[in-house]
Amino acid sequence: MGENSEEPFYLQSWHHYLEKNRRLAYFLDSLNGKYAVPTKEEREAFIATVPVYGERLQTLQRVKRTGELSALAGFALGSYYSLKFSKNPLTSLVVCVSSAAGSYFLGGTVAEGVFGCYKFDRVETYLQLQKFIEERRSS
Repeated sequence: MGENSEEPFYLQSWHHYLEKNRRLAYFLDSLNGKYAVPTKEEREAFIATVPVYGERLQTLQRVKRTGELSALAGFALGSYYSLKFSKNPLTSLVVCVSSAAGSYFLGGTVAEGVFGCYKFDRVETYLQLQKFIEERRSS
C-alpha cells in the first residue's frame, strides 16, 4: 500500500484490511463472489448429512441464538433503567440500543467460550456449508 498508488484511498484501505485479515480474504476468494444464503431446509440437511461440520454449524447457530437472547435481555434491562432514571426519550433510546448491542457481543463471546467454538475453524465450517449448498442446488 504505497502513497503514490493510483488506487483511491478506500481501495487502499480495503487491501490493507484484507492483508491484516487473511482468513476473511481466503473466505471471500473461495466463494468467488457468490455467497448463497442457505434456507432452513438446507441447513437442516447439512447438519444431518455432514457429521463433523454439521455439528459445528449447529454449535454456531446456538451461539448466535444465545447472542440474540442476550441482546433482547440487554434491551429490556436498558429500557427499564433508562425510563426509570431518565425522562429524556432520546437518552432512553440511546441507552436501550447500546445496552442491546453490548449484551449481544458479550453474550456471544461468553457463548463461544461455553460451547467451545475456539476448538474449530468457523470459516472452514461456513465454506463447507457453501460447497454443500452449491452441490445441492446444481443437481
